[in-house]
Amino acid sequence: MKFYEIAEGEKLPMFQRHNIKAIKINEFRAPKSGEWYISGAIPEAYIAHSNYDPKNKYAIVKLVKTKKVITTMYEGDL
Repeated sequence: MKFYEIAEGEKLPMFQRHNIKAIKINEFRAPKSGEWYISGAIPEAYIAHSNYDPKNKYAIVKLVKTKKVITTMYEGDL
């Protein structure tokens, strides 16, 4: 599963920005007002502020809460 960052200009509180990511929901179409989609040379999540022209298709995403976990594993003696 690939996680996408929220675009810098989108309105999310800064304290939430590192805990919220976007994931694809297997829809590729014109976003409707209020939906999140992926765009950009470096793919990031944007919100559609109005309905997009049906000719313009994007990967639709949903926002999810994430938690970073760091794991150290024992591989064996030296």
